[in-house]
Amino acid sequence: MRLKLLVLLLCVAFSVAEILGPDAAQSETKTEEEEDDDDPLVTTKKDIDADEYLKNLNKVVSEQIKQFNEYVGTREPLDKDSLSTEEYLEKSAKILEQMKERMDQQAGWVDTMLDLKEPSLKGLDSLQPAPEEQPELTPEEQEAAALYSAGMSLLNRRSSDVTAAIALIQQAAARGSAPARLALAWARVYGEGGAVDVEAARREFEELVKEGHADAHSSGRLALAWARVHGEGGAVDVEAARREFEELVKEGHADAHSSGRLALAWARVHGEGGAVDVEAARREFEELVKEGHADAHSSGRLALAWARVHGEGGAVDVEAARREFEELVKEGHADAHSSGRLALAWARVHGEGGAVDVEAARREFEELVKEGHADAHSSGRLALAWARVHGEGGAVDVEAARREFEELVKEGHADAHSGLGFMYATGTGVPVSQARALVHYTAGALAGSTYSQMALAYRYWAGHTLRASCHDALTLYMKVAAKVASSVSLSGGPAIQRVRLLEEAEGGAGGTLDTDLIEYYQLLAEKGDVQAQVGLGQLHFQGGRGVTLDASKALHYFQHAAAAGNAVAHAFLGKIYLEGGDGIKADNETALRYFKKAAELNNPVGQSGLGIMYLQGRGVPKDPSAAFKYFTMAANQGWVEGQLHLGFMYFGGIGVRRDFKQANKYFSLASQSGHVLAFYHLAHMHAQGLGVARSCTTAVELFKNVCERGQWGARLMAAHGAWRARDALSSFHQYLALAEQGYEAAQTNAAYLLDNGEVTHFPEPERWRRALQLWSRAAAQGYSPARVKLGDYHYYGLGTVADLEAAAHHYRIASEQQHNAQATFNLGYMHSLGLGLTRDLHLAKRCFDLAADTAPDARLPSALALAALGTATTLYSAHKNLLQSPLGVMFLSGDSLFLSNWDLYLITALLGALGVVVYLRRPQPAQ
Repeated sequence: MRLKLLVLLLCVAFSVAEILGPDAAQSETKTEEEEDDDDPLVTTKKDIDADEYLKNLNKVVSEQIKQFNEYVGTREPLDKDSLSTEEYLEKSAKILEQMKERMDQQAGWVDTMLDLKEPSLKGLDSLQPAPEEQPELTPEEQEAAALYSAGMSLLNRRSSDVTAAIALIQQAAARGSAPARLALAWARVYGEGGAVDVEAARREFEELVKEGHADAHSSGRLALAWARVHGEGGAVDVEAARREFEELVKEGHADAHSSGRLALAWARVHGEGGAVDVEAARREFEELVKEGHADAHSSGRLALAWARVHGEGGAVDVEAARREFEELVKEGHADAHSSGRLALAWARVHGEGGAVDVEAARREFEELVKEGHADAHSSGRLALAWARVHGEGGAVDVEAARREFEELVKEGHADAHSGLGFMYATGTGVPVSQARALVHYTAGALAGSTYSQMALAYRYWAGHTLRASCHDALTLYMKVAAKVASSVSLSGGPAIQRVRLLEEAEGGAGGTLDTDLIEYYQLLAEKGDVQAQVGLGQLHFQGGRGVTLDASKALHYFQHAAAAGNAVAHAFLGKIYLEGGDGIKADNETALRYFKKAAELNNPVGQSGLGIMYLQGRGVPKDPSAAFKYFTMAANQGWVEGQLHLGFMYFGGIGVRRDFKQANKYFSLASQSGHVLAFYHLAHMHAQGLGVARSCTTAVELFKNVCERGQWGARLMAAHGAWRARDALSSFHQYLALAEQGYEAAQTNAAYLLDNGEVTHFPEPERWRRALQLWSRAAAQGYSPARVKLGDYHYYGLGTVADLEAAAHHYRIASEQQHNAQATFNLGYMHSLGLGLTRDLHLAKRCFDLAADTAPDARLPSALALAALGTATTLYSAHKNLLQSPLGVMFLSGDSLFLSNWDLYLITALLGALGVVVYLRRPQPAQ
């Protein structure tokens, strides 16, 4: 204990000596040296070398310890029993005071030794090298250091003005600062302050390595490996990243092993480089926790909580995410409190996991701002600005939204450019300016905004206000498609319904199920109808057709059907327990049991599920051969997931020889069932020419399809819900925002709302002009009713000058290329009267016959038109014979009122005949 006190005293003495500095130490030393010149234990360091100095210092310290021990040992002990409490405390205090004085005396001896001047440290080089003298910085180097410090200070505070921070670091790098150049290379990897430029970052790392910068080699390789995991600057290549991490581990890089595994676990959560596999990510996080990785426990749980909020790898489960965030807060995780509240506030804005509640979200954002959360201020304002545009949680307020977007752009928020781009492109709250829209879309796309990337990609693809460029469209669509594929589970994710209001108004189903029909199926299911139970279970498991995704309800219906021995129910129960979510814990053992039961009944869903478990080693040993066998059995029965996984195995050479042609075959089969990941991998194969001829056009169309399956596509149903709630303006703005991203259904629906007069805040000519523009974009994407509408607008001169030839052109495209019965009928009518086309009664008859054959609904109009055409033909034949007679002059001359309105007379006659028939066939009274 005494030795510990003395060691502590030595540490205090060293600290005091350093704090006082050399000048103070020297002044004190002079005084003590003058007083203690005759003391044999005091030695000046300048007269001896280091070895002798250390020996003398050791001798002094040993002597003081010995004297202190003798003092304590000879002190008269206290007898507590013979003293009163007051006397005991008084003597104890006196002894402690004496011990303190003695310790101060010992410290004085040591201080004398420590404060000696100008040591000769020749013998201490191996113990503690003297610090290298820093060269004096030039004014330019001082300026570079100041710029670098200021830029990093902005970044470390997570400032919203990342662009300004990077600009400062760039200035420092331009002045030759190596740390600034290293920081700038990392910024290029992650796209901070501009577009991702991994190749430029690689070159910068290589230059720094050549110049001897110590950290550049391994840091650069680590950064580029992380870039491969996330697909920054190119396609995701998790396998290459894994190899790089392993190489760095072999070379002794300290962070590469755990960091690499942590990165790959995060990649599994988000599906980067493959399908989302939250369960595998969970296992990896748990392994890292067992190995003592500091960040793995809380980071993993935080990642999985965010995945539940957004429905990555399963259904949205906001309540489970909330509980996880609360648990992490109780355990002291620094980011969980604010991050969780931020995630849940966003969920309220978009109605994820419940109803939209913008006001509650606003209050939450404001609270987070008051508490100093870095992202809440700009993120919350952005979310609420879009809510004002869409009219979510209140009335549409485009003026307030515009002011908010402009403020956020000034503060450097990338996604705010998307909002302003939309407003200028559509003339929402501001005059239309396609040039300004392009500026904002480009700025947003470069900064990584998904909305801007999709809007700009669509313009390059369609040649809308830009020169058409397949390559530029491909580049942008690839980035967005990677984000979509990362959030899709192997089941394909929730369905995005493309309800078209035009079809719904004309009596079509519109892609949604009627509420009465759903209630009817529910009644059948409650009465034990197995097929109804299975159907409702599938609807709730996958979502869509007006039914919300709800794994708990799906579980309920499947359990009842499985009790009756239904193979499909067993298989889908296996899928539910394999993926988990929505309050249902993933359970490999239960999933395996259900899959085996379904596979025994030769169900392809169960066979595919077993294949997944053997492929990933979920509850069974990994066995790619067994997985291949089960996937083949499922694919041979036409099950999409069996086809998809066979494509994966052939594409990656997993358990089989790599074969791109076979991969293309199975991805193509899976795409016919609409699986997002099948489209995604087919697009990559066409873009790179793997197993197929390289085709930029095909790749762009496939990537566009994938992009439109993203979670933002769910706004189509939100807009439809607003229309059903008779909020046409909110519905119109939501459809218009999606129309800018290239959604054909949104373009059609926005045009329909204008065409039908449900949006009334535009003047009449502008309303028709805007509708014509939207119909034109939808028609260019192959929607034939939109093409017919274009013909109608040119025929009647709506939003444009009346042009019968242009109308006939659009009708012909819809008829010949898209087999539209309405367009074919219209062509027949124009041929019969010579409107914009050569008058040809034979061609007219052919068109009416073709329209009747194309669609059952066209048969009655075509029959009436053919009857009128036959009558007209008879009249024209009679015209030649009767023209010279007084009767012919009266009825058939060119100026005849009868001839110019023959169709009206014919319709009147036919109606009269119909009336006679109805009269004759009326029910007769009983005799």
